[in-house]
Amino acid sequence: MALNFPTDTTLPYIDPASGLKYLYNGEVGGWETAIQPPVVISPVPPAIKIPGFLWWDTIGGSMYVLYKDNDSTQWVETSPSATAISTSSGPISPFNAAEGDFWYNTVSRRLHIYTEGNWQDMIQEVLDHYQVTQRERNVSFSHFKPFDASRGDIWYDRNSSQAYIYSDIPEFTGWKQVGGVRDAVQQAVTTEAVEVPSATNEVEGTVRFATQAEVNSGTGTKTVISPGALKAAIENYVSQIETANSAEVSAGVVDNKAVTPASLQAALKTVPVGTVINHVSSAPRTGYLLCDGQEVSRVTYSDLYSECGNHFGAGDGLSTFNLPNNPSLPFYSFIKY
Repeated sequence: MALNFPTDTTLPYIDPASGLKYLYNGEVGGWETAIQPPVVISPVPPAIKIPGFLWWDTIGGSMYVLYKDNDSTQWVETSPSATAISTSSGPISPFNAAEGDFWYNTVSRRLHIYTEGNWQDMIQEVLDHYQVTQRERNVSFSHFKPFDASRGDIWYDRNSSQAYIYSDIPEFTGWKQVGGVRDAVQQAVTTEAVEVPSATNEVEGTVRFATQAEVNSGTGTKTVISPGALKAAIENYVSQIETANSAEVSAGVVDNKAVTPASLQAALKTVPVGTVINHVSSAPRTGYLLCDGQEVSRVTYSDLYSECGNHFGAGDGLSTFNLPNNPSLPFYSFIKY
C-alpha cells in the first residue's frame, strides 16, 4: 500500500487509513513509524501489517494484537475466554467471533448466531425452512432425535433443553440447533401437542360449553354451564311463572300459577262472616264475638246483621240485634263478624 507522505518533514504524518503515525528520520532520509498512540482504537480492524501492534475493538470491547505465523497474519484476542459465549449488539457484526456467539443487528433488528464461520440469521433460518415446502411439519418433544425427519421439522431435546430444526440443504444436513434464545424458537415451537380425550363421569378431559337453548331445556348431561347462561336460564324460567291473585288463591282451583307467601297467609285467614267456632277459652278472638245472646249494634256489625238478621232476637227493635246463645260447656262459642 503506497503512502502519500507530505513534503513538510518537520511535522508528524498520520495515515488516515491505518491510523499510524510517522516521523521523518533525517539520518536515514525517510519516514519511520512512531508507535504513538500505542493502541489503535477503532470499531473495525485497522489496516496495519506490522506484527505486535495493538488494537482496541470499540464494538466488542476486546484488545487484539497483530500476530504473524508461518501461514498467515491475523488479529488475536489478548485474553480470550475458552468457554464463554460472547453476546453483542450493533450495526456491524463483531470481528473474530467464536462458534456459538450471538449478535443483535441494530439496523435490521435481527438476532444472529455465529456458526461454521458465518453469522446466521436465526429467525430467517426458521422461516426459510418453513417456506420450502407446504407439507405439515412435525413438532416433537423427546429425549432422542426423531427418526425419518424431514426439512422444517422441529425437535425439542428434553435432555439439553435445546430446540433444533432439521435441514437438508447442501451446506448443512441434519438437526441444526436453533440456540438457547427462546424468542427465536417461539415462532416455530409454541407448545407440546397433546391429545386430550373427551371428559366423562369417570375420565378427565375436554368439555364443551352448553348453548343457551341447551341450558334452558335442562336436558343435556355432557356440557358445562357458564355463569351468564345459568343466570339467563333462571330469569327465563322465573319470568314464565304467573302469580295467582287473592280470589284464585281462595278458590284453590288453579293449578298453573304461583302462590306468594302473603296471598297464602291472607287466604288462610279468610273466614266467612257468621261462622261459629268453639274454643276452650272465654276470651273472644280478634274478629269474633262471644255467643251469649247479647245485643250488639246493627250499624257496627252490619255484615253480621246481614247474615243473622233478627233470627236470634231483634234487640231493641231499632238499632240492635241479638247474637246466638250457646251455653254448652266445657266449650265457648264465638261468631265471626
